[in-house]
Amino acid sequence: MLSIRLLILAYKCFYSQAPEHLISLFEKSDLKYNLRRKRTFILPRPRTDYLKKSISFKAISLWNHLDNDVRAISDLNSFKNLVKKMSFNL
Repeated sequence: MLSIRLLILAYKCFYSQAPEHLISLFEKSDLKYNLRRKRTFILPRPRTDYLKKSISFKAISLWNHLDNDVRAISDLNSFKNLVKKMSFNL
């Protein structure tokens, strides 16, 4: 259940639907060339356990493990329904 909420938070931050102070915690990857992995966030290198346990780190790592097709869904309700159908193990 927590992973679903984290993915919804990452979705809102990626598509600028969250408050600005939350969006600032998530840095989009803006590569100029075409890659297979699109619509990703830059995962910060954890130097402490504090960062590994943070909400933003967990949300970014879950978001980056989604398929491109799932991350490309432009409707929030469709994204929520699809994520709820999927099973995530933390």
